[in-house]
Amino acid sequence: PHTNLAVAGWVYLACVTPLAAFAGVTTWRAFAGANGGVEDADGHRLAVYLGASTGATVLFTLTLLYVITRGLTRPMRELASRAQVLTPGAQLSAPPGAMAEVEQMVTAINNMSRACAGHIAANQRLGAQLAAMFSQAPAGMIPTDRNGVITDFNPAAEKLFGIQ
Repeated sequence: PHTNLAVAGWVYLACVTPLAAFAGVTTWRAFAGANGGVEDADGHRLAVYLGASTGATVLFTLTLLYVITRGLTRPMRELASRAQVLTPGAQLSAPPGAMAEVEQMVTAINNMSRACAGHIAANQRLGAQLAAMFSQAPAGMIPTDRNGVITDFNPAAEKLFGIQ
């Protein structure tokens, strides 16, 4: 059992050394006694420093995560609200102080906006061509929807069936 405790102490030592360095403890030694454990060069048990260093590390980590996520989430929310009202072909700009990831999203959204504007213009041209062909066709055309309901008549069909 003492060997297991000593090994656990060394594992503790390997995991806690970075935390202890943050708390100012630089020299550690493991010992196998009745209870086993790890203490620093001054004979203080690891648990004393572990509590202080772990608390400081957790606080530092949470603060860092908060700063990073706030720096990303606020600009992303602002970008999302702007993108919802974006018209095809219009361009967005990154919010002030935005991180590189947000600027990449702005570039991607702007590229999609330009592509949508191009597709919309192409579909409008195609629609105009089809409407011209439909109205000028010499044969009567009566298009229907999927349910067989008549949706339109071209002029030749109106003349053929006497529909006004």
